[in-house]
Amino acid sequence: MRNSISTGKEEIDASPMTNVAETDLVKKAGGRLYPFEIKLCATPTFSMASHFTVLGTSEMGKIICMSEKKTILGKNLPVMPISLV
Repeated sequence: MRNSISTGKEEIDASPMTNVAETDLVKKAGGRLYPFEIKLCATPTFSMASHFTVLGTSEMGKIICMSEKKTILGKNLPVMPISLV
């Protein structure tokens, strides 16, 4: 049985998942993919979402974590408190 991930543009073979970054949640809306990373920490870093580009999307996702307020990492990476979800 073959496992694959569809990016909407191509199928990515996910059979041998060695050395492949994982994303906790991916929402598809309007033909676009929006990745979400869920962390138990209150102070996430930009590198925690560096693998979002693996999905082949130009859309930046969000980090959902234990922070107390919304913020932005870098130029465009939203950090969202789990309490707002």
